[in-house]
Amino acid sequence: MKPYSSEVLTLIGGFDYSNSQYNRALYSKRQIGSTIKPFLYYLGLEEGMTPLTKFTSEPTTFNIEGVGLYSPKNAGDNYAKRKINMVEAISLSDNIYAMKTTLMIGSNKIQTLLNKFDIDCGTVNPTIGLGSISLTPLELTSLYNCLASEGTYYSPSFIKQINLS
Repeated sequence: MKPYSSEVLTLIGGFDYSNSQYNRALYSKRQIGSTIKPFLYYLGLEEGMTPLTKFTSEPTTFNIEGVGLYSPKNAGDNYAKRKINMVEAISLSDNIYAMKTTLMIGSNKIQTLLNKFDIDCGTVNPTIGLGSISLTPLELTSLYNCLASEGTYYSPSFIKQINLS
């Protein structure tokens, strides 16, 4: 997508249209994982956190209502095993920091933010802060276009002009 606009510049939805007309870019939903974290930390900043807010990064088990015991892991089981700030957390893609942020701000705030982008999250729980929701590539691109457009959201548009002459 072109920043500061709704223009979809390119779209690749498959390999060979003659073999499959299914457009993965438009219809294939996948869990978004850590790509949610910039939006999570944006909400954290809105709720009073700063880039220097610290949480301890270490193996942690959370007791989540409606889910039970939940022990998120970092990639490769790597933990700082010390207090880290938001800047470090996003650079390390630290899941413990993300879960603590989600619990502090509330998963409902993430849901409300995503609803502003016309994304229906369904029933949510704190795992949403680790990207447990599923989006299409176009939906995720639209979210990131909002970041590239300095906070303005543009609903994707495929048609720029129609000439009737």
